[in-house]
Amino acid sequence: MADESRAPTSDLSGLYDAEYYRSYRGSEPYGRTPNWLGFFSNISRHIVDELRPARVLDAGCAWGFLVEALRDAGVDASGVDCSDYAISQVRTDIKPHCKVASLVDAIDGGPFDLVTCIEVLEHMTAEDGLQAIKNITRVSDQVIFSSSPDAHDEPTHINVQPTEYWLNAFAEEGFCPDATFDASFIAPHSFLLRRSDEPCSEEYRALFARHLKLRAVKTELARSRNLAESDAAQANLGRKQLEWRAYTASRMLQEIQLSPAWRVVSRYRSALNTAHNRFPEALRTWERLARGVLRWSGTLGGNLSTAPLEESADDSYAEWISRCEPTSEELHGQSRESEHFSHRPTISVVMPVYKVSEPILREAIESLKAQSYEKWELCATVIPAVNPQGAILLRQAADGDSRLKILELETNHGISGNSDQALTLASGEFVALLDHDDTLAPFALFEVVSLISADRSANFIYSDRDEITEHGRKRIRPFFKPGWSPEVMLTANYLTHLCVMRTEHIRAVGSWRSETDGAQDWDLFLRVIHRFGGVRHIPKILYHWRNVSTSVSAGGARVKPYAAAAQVRAVQEYCSQLNIDLPVQLIDECPAIAWNSSKGPSVSIIVVAQTPGSDSVSVTESVARRPECERVEVLCSASQGQESATGVKLVAATDEEPLERQITRLAEAAQGDILVFLDESIELDESDWLRELTGPLQIPGVGLVGCHLIDPETGATGHGGLVFDDTGAVHCYRPIARQAEFTPEYHRWLRNWSAVSGACFAIRRDTWESVGGVEAPSQHSRLDVRLCLKLISQDLRIASTPKVKPRHKGFAAFERPTHANKAEDQSIVRSHFPSGDPYVNANLECVKGHFTYRHH
Repeated sequence: MADESRAPTSDLSGLYDAEYYRSYRGSEPYGRTPNWLGFFSNISRHIVDELRPARVLDAGCAWGFLVEALRDAGVDASGVDCSDYAISQVRTDIKPHCKVASLVDAIDGGPFDLVTCIEVLEHMTAEDGLQAIKNITRVSDQVIFSSSPDAHDEPTHINVQPTEYWLNAFAEEGFCPDATFDASFIAPHSFLLRRSDEPCSEEYRALFARHLKLRAVKTELARSRNLAESDAAQANLGRKQLEWRAYTASRMLQEIQLSPAWRVVSRYRSALNTAHNRFPEALRTWERLARGVLRWSGTLGGNLSTAPLEESADDSYAEWISRCEPTSEELHGQSRESEHFSHRPTISVVMPVYKVSEPILREAIESLKAQSYEKWELCATVIPAVNPQGAILLRQAADGDSRLKILELETNHGISGNSDQALTLASGEFVALLDHDDTLAPFALFEVVSLISADRSANFIYSDRDEITEHGRKRIRPFFKPGWSPEVMLTANYLTHLCVMRTEHIRAVGSWRSETDGAQDWDLFLRVIHRFGGVRHIPKILYHWRNVSTSVSAGGARVKPYAAAAQVRAVQEYCSQLNIDLPVQLIDECPAIAWNSSKGPSVSIIVVAQTPGSDSVSVTESVARRPECERVEVLCSASQGQESATGVKLVAATDEEPLERQITRLAEAAQGDILVFLDESIELDESDWLRELTGPLQIPGVGLVGCHLIDPETGATGHGGLVFDDTGAVHCYRPIARQAEFTPEYHRWLRNWSAVSGACFAIRRDTWESVGGVEAPSQHSRLDVRLCLKLISQDLRIASTPKVKPRHKGFAAFERPTHANKAEDQSIVRSHFPSGDPYVNANLECVKGHFTYRHH
């Protein structure tokens, strides 16, 4: 290919000297300030979490702030800028990775996984800007681009263009904007482009540009509203008029996002992006074909009627079922295979029958008779006076099949009493629970006995489940559960169905208790597991929960209003078994322990900074002034000679001292029984955060408690926990409402993870000392991951509470790698989790912070 690079038509590089940056017209002068560093650190976090690039080029890197943030996060990042002065200001250790160069010249060092070009091309002539785009797109298939469409007041902005201009310029090089990627963490007009075999249509580009324009309007209106509320005279805009304009912009933006064309393209490109790295050649052929069909049908520009998003999710689940569940032939094979199990126990299926229609009850019985493992017995109770047709059906089903044991009751003893009566019929070694309106997968008992045969220490077995519509025609809402998560059981009975226990264990704890009707299974599970342990999880959909109006699956808590008190009682008595002498309350329809900090152990809050200095001292003093911290020791590192007037304990440190050593010395200087670590980038809000963060440390076996971190720009949860993929790489999980399909209520549960962010967490001092804190050779480069892995090695659990939600901008000091050796880090993780992350279901993987179906 001929080299089309050339000398710039207008060399403006000399403009960007010290005076330019001193008089920068942004919100504050450009420089190494906490705001600018935090801004680029936040950009880096989004890029790393959502795109996972290995190599990045920042085109127009200025002082290299984004390059240093990416490299601190373990990314091989480099930068170029036309200004000698700007490059001279790059951090010393980053200078080898940034150089003076013009984007009009051919770019060296490619290819890159991603090029960022943030507010650069408006500083170049139109001709040079187009040449820069050519050069950028030659070295990467992905570009994050930002150029303000209306910043005309800056003298060096000689090429301010509307968004459509830049979209068209990139389209000429075969790039299309990604509608599924939100780049507004940079600016409202920022977007991600990807290489495509054929450019996207002009209609789509226009629609995308309009979307960005409305997003910018909405952002500006929100800013103006905040200004108006703080100083109405300065805002000079009537409140009603402002609200109407905000409402109008929101409606217009919503109309675009709900329009058929937008939804079709968004879904299409989302699916395409997921498959892109797996089948690149096949995808190129497919995209050409798909575009031809869409153009022929007028889909991209026309008014296409599309199915609801929920139906799309169901379609994905149907595809998963066909791909992952056994065929008829494989079920027959299971029957033959089960004959050779080393242990073949009888499974007693307990089913109290009450008011249920005959067809639905028949389905439950037939699902049992269809099992590929045949050593089972049905232990059912029925009240003929209440359900005569059900009694007749059960008699008929039992006729000729000795595996069906039916006990007819004269009176109703309640759900617990009826279950106890059914248990008297059980002769099997294990009991499985089946509700009268639900069904089992045909391979359910095969999978259970297969596990029991291989692991004789298994005492309690649970599986994944989904729901079926009332008439059983459709399977919906799969719940892919994590491995055994004791802390979740303090908030919700996530085990539900299918659960299998040893019969003798149920009898040993006194079986079901009528005083917990409505939460009777939850109560039983807690007592059995607490006494006998041996919990095992089968990550397969073995149970189908019927979604009927009288079931909690459809009606929620209002179907059984008495259940709330029973849930509180079950958790309260379990807490007593754990020696947690605190009341349990119902908050947001979930049991919650009322942690009491006034009588608890002493606490020391340690504010952690990447480098000691006046900024970290100021942040620490603001924490110490909070009412909940009045009687709490607060510490931070400081430069030699610094002082604090607010009683903050300062521990002298230097920039050259390794971060882990600074943290260790802070912990040694602290006097509290509990150590709370706060990154200096954390902004606290709720007054009860300290109580909620330290409270769960009272649970036996919990070694560390983290929290949810909130993105200050969007208000969304930016961190719920850390997960590890099969390679050992670490990913940040961000719970979102639409993922209830996979993970219902994760955003509301106190739950377990393999690791959490070090931005805000609590740990007992004796635990910290027993594992040697964060100092250790040949350990994971991220200090928070290192600490969590050390705790797990001592059979301690990591918990995360959603009741603590501080705002967090950028990477925390604990999150920054101390060295760059990804292979070593991943090897360390795999050695801890040879079978994969126990808190990530084997059917799921974390992509861009969210769970999605794993493609085996």
